[in-house]
Amino acid sequence: MRIESVNAHAFGKFSDDRLELAPGMNVVHGPNEAGKSTWHAALYLGLCGMRQGKGARRKDDQELEERHRPWDGDGAWEVGVTIHLDDGRKVELRHNLAAKTATVEDVDIAERSYEGEILFDGSPDGSRWLGLNRESFLQTACVRQAQLLAVLDNADALQTELQAAAAKAEADATAARALDALENYRRERIGSTRAPTKPLEMSRKAVEEAKASLEDARADNKRHQEQTRHVEALAEEAARYSRQILAAKAEGARKAALEVAERLRKAGALAAEFPDGAPPSVQTDTALLGDVAQALASWDNTPPPRKPAGEPVDALAQRQSALQAELDAVDSAKPTMRPGPLGVTVAAALFAIGGAVLLHPAMAAHAALGAIPAALGMVSLWWAVLHSRQESRRYLADQQADLTEQLRFLESDLEQRRVEEAERERVHHRRKAAGEGLQALAAKVGHVASTPEEAQLALVDWQREQPARIDAAEAAGKRWGELQGLLAGRSVQALQGESELRESEAASLSAQCAAEDLATAGQLPPLAELETREARAKEALAQARGALGTHHPLDIAGAQDDLAAAEARATAVRRSDETIRKTIDFLRDAQDKVHRDVARALCATMRPWLAEITAGRYADCRVDPESLQVEVCGADGLWRKAGLLSHGTSEQIYLIVRLALAQHLANADEACPLVLDDVVSACDGARTQAILDALLRLGEKTQVVLFTHDDAAAKWAQQHLAAPEHRFTELQRRTSSISA
Repeated sequence: MRIESVNAHAFGKFSDDRLELAPGMNVVHGPNEAGKSTWHAALYLGLCGMRQGKGARRKDDQELEERHRPWDGDGAWEVGVTIHLDDGRKVELRHNLAAKTATVEDVDIAERSYEGEILFDGSPDGSRWLGLNRESFLQTACVRQAQLLAVLDNADALQTELQAAAAKAEADATAARALDALENYRRERIGSTRAPTKPLEMSRKAVEEAKASLEDARADNKRHQEQTRHVEALAEEAARYSRQILAAKAEGARKAALEVAERLRKAGALAAEFPDGAPPSVQTDTALLGDVAQALASWDNTPPPRKPAGEPVDALAQRQSALQAELDAVDSAKPTMRPGPLGVTVAAALFAIGGAVLLHPAMAAHAALGAIPAALGMVSLWWAVLHSRQESRRYLADQQADLTEQLRFLESDLEQRRVEEAERERVHHRRKAAGEGLQALAAKVGHVASTPEEAQLALVDWQREQPARIDAAEAAGKRWGELQGLLAGRSVQALQGESELRESEAASLSAQCAAEDLATAGQLPPLAELETREARAKEALAQARGALGTHHPLDIAGAQDDLAAAEARATAVRRSDETIRKTIDFLRDAQDKVHRDVARALCATMRPWLAEITAGRYADCRVDPESLQVEVCGADGLWRKAGLLSHGTSEQIYLIVRLALAQHLANADEACPLVLDDVVSACDGARTQAILDALLRLGEKTQVVLFTHDDAAAKWAQQHLAAPEHRFTELQRRTSSISA
């Protein structure tokens, strides 16, 4: 497989941008913020897409979305690649990451889609054509910036792929087929606890069912015995309730006889107090006492009306009419425009002086000057007239205000006097009514009073005498009521006959009871409750007897025989399963040898590059296939863990690990492209040269895409990469504020 182009339709800061790639080695150089990491992520997502399966999203997917989803625009997020497969097909993959949809179409053949070939975790994944998936591709062939050592954090996730690579080895073909045959036989003929229709689980269930049947038989026999004991207990309970009911009835008859005897005694004593029948009623006197108390309180709360002080209403009304007439006269008066005495005098004087000046011979030539005093005289005359009118108006206004104020006070006094007169009249009527009520009540109690005051005194005396008389009458009434309650409408003789009958019944019932039952009869529940319990006990007894008569206990001996047969069959199946499992373990040990062979193969792939990229310091290596931990050996013969070396050396070694893994995990039918982001940033000049030379040799067999900001790498690429097999691309710094 080789990637022809990466198409950033809407990705990060890119919109409808395209990155062309050569089939061999590609170096994409640019400064920071030029978009290298964005193009690297676009290439990965364009080929592999994003997981759309159920469950929580992975942290890597969330980080990719946060870093490379466009921050503005209409919400679009879309990327794709155009690839050439080694079988000749040219395919365009396009992932709409925002809508979670994708298309995988043949570029040369219309309407030819390959989505079904590469579905993984709910969405198309182009790395499936390589025998990988988007996770293993990211951990081997696609190296993100500063993530070379991350392969160690995901060693467990690569074990499936390593085992798949081991299964391809010819040395393991026989063991693999034998393992498959044994696994198939065990799966079909033995099964597991998760296969309910297979012998292992069926025999286990048969044993469990046989045990359950035996337990059921034992439990059934136990229930039969318990039911028998239960019937006996219910019969005893019903008999006990019957005895308790008889004792309760005897106790009740005894108490009833005692009660009637006590009623007879009390009734005889009370009847002796009333030889003439019922005492007189006190209901009327009690009601009258309340009326008297109310009448006395009403009289005390209604004092005689007081005569108001001041002028009567009629005199105040006459004064009001007179003031109103005077006010109306002032309102209709018109002030006369007469000049005041001082104004007239001044005007006349000025006029005379002015005329004399005009008539004097010496002033004849100055007639114009004489006109001035004349004019002053006219002005003074006008001012005098105006001043006189204003004084008249001011006088009338003052008089009108004074009369209005007097009228307002007079009207207020008149209204107050009318209210007082009305209240005095109302109090007078109340006082009169209260006095008449006192006189009427005095007559009712037998005293004729000529005045309310006399009636008040008589009623107070009568009221003082009533409590003692009423108390005596009420006490007699209560005793009479008690007598009627005891007799209940009968005579004393009839009550005596009932008492004798009750005593006879109590003696008869007591004779039927045992002494111990009579001794505890006083502690028993009420008779109705005992009868209910007896009925329930008899009903339960009948049901239990019916159930016991139709129940036949299960056969315990037969259940024991069935269990022994089931256990024998289960033992045989388990022995067969144990034999097969031991055989499988033996073959897997042989297969582990092949896994070690894969580790040796990884080392064989790494050794030619190791000395070159470490400047000859390390020439040999070994790999733990489980953890992918690498140890390297130098000229001193000492083995060192790669993770404990300098950061730069560790990254260079694990770059080789990734390249070897990509070669061994990918299908033999498709060359796996390598996508690297700044893998030479931690190298010195010599090691950078060595890594680039190694990648160039690798680019002759498979496509290599290296993103870098290293100027030395860019200079090397300009000297060594020639079209059309290889390509050097220079990116320019982008001015967008969105991070690349």
